[in-house]
Amino acid sequence: RSVGDLAVRQPAAVRTLSYPVAVWWFLGVMGISLVSWGVVSARRALYPARHPVPLPSAPLPSSTTHVVTATDGTLFNVQLFETSSPRGRLLLCHGYYADRHQVAGIAEGLRERGYEAALFELRGHGERSGPCTFGVWETEDAIAVLEWWASRDPARKLAIGVLGLSMGAAVMCQAAARVPHVAATLDTVG
Repeated sequence: RSVGDLAVRQPAAVRTLSYPVAVWWFLGVMGISLVSWGVVSARRALYPARHPVPLPSAPLPSSTTHVVTATDGTLFNVQLFETSSPRGRLLLCHGYYADRHQVAGIAEGLRERGYEAALFELRGHGERSGPCTFGVWETEDAIAVLEWWASRDPARKLAIGVLGLSMGAAVMCQAAARVPHVAATLDTVG
């Protein structure tokens, strides 16, 4: 070996990473970080945190609770606001991060005006367990409620409407599109 050859070589401990290797390491770390962030975000979206919704200061309106079976076999409660001679029926659905108390006042107002009203909680909201599927299974639940409601009193042919707030509006639109006897849809998103 020549003396010049030894001067050019660096010891292994002193060598630095080449530019392409450094870029690949950086991209790998960023990729792992993004995947981790995505997993955590998806978990938070599918299983929203249970925030206690304060009950209204006025006493809760009187209603009856019924158990309905969803198409996937899960059981859930439907709160029914009945009147002696209803003019029509409305199914109400709350929004994301809310529960049935968000629309209970509306249901009571509809009952005072002669309408029967029913409401249920979306999956993963309020007292209901399960992952929130952003309308996939929730639409099936709404359809199950509408079918249950029609089968309760088949002799009484009343007009049926649906009302939804926020994510509940999306669920009600999808249910109304698939149930031919829904006569009216009122949805608010915001």
